[in-house]
Amino acid sequence: HLRRLQDAGAPVLTKPADVTALGADAAALFALEGRCTDLYVLARPDLTQSAPGQDYRTTPVMI
Repeated sequence: HLRRLQDAGAPVLTKPADVTALGADAAALFALEGRCTDLYVLARPDLTQSAPGQDYRTTPVMI
C-alpha cells in the first residue's frame, strides 16, 4: 500500500522530520497544518485528547 502511494508521485511523509527534505514551502505548510490541528483538537469533548503537537507525536495510520 505504501509503495503504491510513493509511486503515485506525491510525497509520503511517515516522520515529521522528513518534511525538511521537501523545501521551505512544504515545511511552512506542514507547520501551519500542525497549528490548525492544535486548534481543532481544542474543540474535542474529551479534553484528555486535546493535547497540542499531535501531528508530531501520532503514528500515521494507513487506511
